[in-house]
Amino acid sequence: MKPKFKSEDIKLERGKFFVEQEPALLGDLLPSILKKLKLDTKSLDYQIMLSWAKFAEENLDKFLATKISAHRISKDRKLVLGVKSAVIANDLQFKKTDLEKKFLDSLDDNLPKISGIVFELRA
Repeated sequence: MKPKFKSEDIKLERGKFFVEQEPALLGDLLPSILKKLKLDTKSLDYQIMLSWAKFAEENLDKFLATKISAHRISKDRKLVLGVKSAVIANDLQFKKTDLEKKFLDSLDDNLPKISGIVFELRA
């Protein structure tokens, strides 16, 4: 965003240019910068991932909660959860529909929607 100055607004004093207009405040520019860099949606996706950690702590037993972590949101808007054991990943497949429904219902309405959860084996 280039500032628009008229030539009479710019003054030259001692070899330096001066403008009488106030410079833009960073707080005013930040939302547009974040949007251009697509960081506004990334920060909301990160909040979804943090929501999973809180959900797992409250709704799963302590052992399971430590073996599952949110890794990313896929292009088709699914939360990819890393699981540290194939046995646990297999067990979670049987509980997936119930977990998915509870998690999606627990998400804040201000966050972007996700379409589901996916378990992925991670070492």
